[in-house]
Amino acid sequence: MQNNIALQLYSLRELTAKDPLAGLQLAAELGFKNVELAGTYGYTAKEFAAVLSNYGLKPVSAHIAVNTAPDDLKRQAEELNLLGCGACVCPCPPTAITTPEGCEQALTQILAAQKIFQSAGIAFGYHNHDSEFNPLPNGTRFIDLVVQSGILLQPDVYWVQFAGVDPYRFIEQHTGKILSLHFKEIDENGNNVELGTGILNWQRLNELGKTAGAAYNILEQEEYTLPLAQSITLCAQNLKKLFPGC
Repeated sequence: MQNNIALQLYSLRELTAKDPLAGLQLAAELGFKNVELAGTYGYTAKEFAAVLSNYGLKPVSAHIAVNTAPDDLKRQAEELNLLGCGACVCPCPPTAITTPEGCEQALTQILAAQKIFQSAGIAFGYHNHDSEFNPLPNGTRFIDLVVQSGILLQPDVYWVQFAGVDPYRFIEQHTGKILSLHFKEIDENGNNVELGTGILNWQRLNELGKTAGAAYNILEQEEYTLPLAQSITLCAQNLKKLFPGC
């Protein structure tokens, strides 16, 4: 795979829940060199760093929930450094964002987490779903508050499109504020299908992402039209077709 392509290991959760090593082996066999973490499967950070290295996998990012105590976040920041993982992404709002007060509380928690990770030398970003684009009665959208607060974005292009927002324009509008992209396919009915079998223009998203500052395009598959291994294999094959030489 190209240096800027990674696999979010959450995509393999049904497999890694039974056998983490089988999931990592599949990722390596499909040609992935970079991964985004979704936990360490019970391994210590040092142990998991060695396991990933054995499969030729580099952890370039990690999804970490921020609705936990500061000391726990500091511990997780230390673990990311032990893993050699240079970026942390908040995967969802830490509290409900259906009211202005809820949005303010969530933003405060995210900013506190950002400070902890950045103090440890780790880049920090925020991953959206669709709810961040829902306007409150005062017209505010949580995604706008995130941007205004200086938090980098990890746009999940599936959820951006699902929310009725143009993902190409959204990325372009936030040039200089993008940490990475989540490559997740959507079909005309709003379903998460295998990458390359839906409606998104991946070459265009890749180019816009590069211009916007995205360091990595991270494949994430939440739903499957095929058994998991076949689904991820099809995604990897289509990535190689879309980006020859990767």
